[in-house]
Amino acid sequence: MEKLYDKLKKFKQQIDSLTITKEYDLPSTMPKYTFKADYSLKVTTGSTEQILTVSNQHESNTDNQPNIKQPCQSNITTSEKKQAMEDKPSCVPGENYFCNRDKHVPTSYTVNCMASDGINIMYSSIVNSQNDLIAYCYLSVDDDNYGQDDPCRPWLVSRIVDMIWWKSIDKFVCATKNGIFAVTFANKQFKIVRAIDNRSINIHVAANTNFIWVATDENIMIYDITFKLVRSINFKLASNSIRRSFCITHTIVAFIVIRRDQQQNSKILQVRFYDYNMNIIRSFDMGKCKGLCRIRTIGADRFIIVNGKDIFYCMTSTGRKHAIALENEANCIAVVNRRNIVFSNSQWELELVRY
Repeated sequence: MEKLYDKLKKFKQQIDSLTITKEYDLPSTMPKYTFKADYSLKVTTGSTEQILTVSNQHESNTDNQPNIKQPCQSNITTSEKKQAMEDKPSCVPGENYFCNRDKHVPTSYTVNCMASDGINIMYSSIVNSQNDLIAYCYLSVDDDNYGQDDPCRPWLVSRIVDMIWWKSIDKFVCATKNGIFAVTFANKQFKIVRAIDNRSINIHVAANTNFIWVATDENIMIYDITFKLVRSINFKLASNSIRRSFCITHTIVAFIVIRRDQQQNSKILQVRFYDYNMNIIRSFDMGKCKGLCRIRTIGADRFIIVNGKDIFYCMTSTGRKHAIALENEANCIAVVNRRNIVFSNSQWELELVRY
C-alpha cells in the first residue's frame, strides 16, 4: 500500500507541474490600403448652405436551386452560420475597404434592390414582367470570385420590393407583397425560407440588433430574432403621402415619404423621424423627387438618403445634412460599414464610395 501511495503522490506532483499552452492560428500579415478621393460637398445647417470640396486621405489600415421552405420559429443554426461564412474572407473589411481600388464594379444583371452582408452584395434583378432573380456580387478584389459571373437563381415568388441584411441572424431579409423571406448564401447557393406570412402591397423592412420592423400601409409589426410577433402599432399616413423606405436605430425610426404638393403639381421628398411609439419628432422637406428613393442608417444618428439624383445626403435627426456628389444617379443603397457605401441606379454597375 505504501508503494501505491508513493506512486500516486508522485503522479499528482507531475500533474501539478504541467504547463498548459494554447496556439492560435492568426494571420501573419494584415492587408493595407491607400485612398485618395475628391467630392463636392454641400453642408446645410438650418437655412445656411455651404459648397465645399472634401479631400480624404487614409493610409495603412490594419484594421442549384433549393426549395422554398415554410415558416419556422427559429431560422438560426450553428451549422448554417458556419456555412454562410465559407464564402466570405476570413478578415472582415475595415473602414478603408474601398480605398485604392476601382470605384465601379459591374454586375451580371441589372440591380433592383440590394443589401450588403458587410463584405459583398446580394441584389434582386427584374428579368422581365414575369420573372425576377437574386444574385450575389463579390466586392473584395482579393476574392477568387471577384470579376466572375455573379451566382444567381430564379426568384419564384412575388417581386422583392425591399431588402436588408440582418446581422443578428446572418441572413438577408427580403420583403414581397406575399410575405417576408430570409435568404442565406453559402457555397454559391441560395437557401430561401419564408419567415413571416405577412401580405401587403406597400411593404418595407428595417432591423436593429434585437428586432425587425415590418411597415405596411396601416400597421407596423415588430418581430424578434425568431420572427415571433412581439408588438403591433397602428400607423397610417395622410392620403397625400406615400411611404417609400425606412430604417431604424436603437432610438429612432426614420421614414422617407413622398408628399404630393397639389399647388405645385409635384412630389416632395420628406424625411420624418419618429420615436419607438411612432410619435413624430421632426420632419424635413428635401425638395422635389422622382419617386425612387431609399434611406439607410450608418450609425447611431446618421442616415444616408438617395432620391434618384447624382448626389446622396448624409443627415441627422436634428436636421443637419450635407450632400455629396456621385458619378452616377442613384436610387438604391447598400451599407457595407459606416465608411463604405454602395450605390446603384438600376443599371449593370455598382458605385463604391468611401465616405
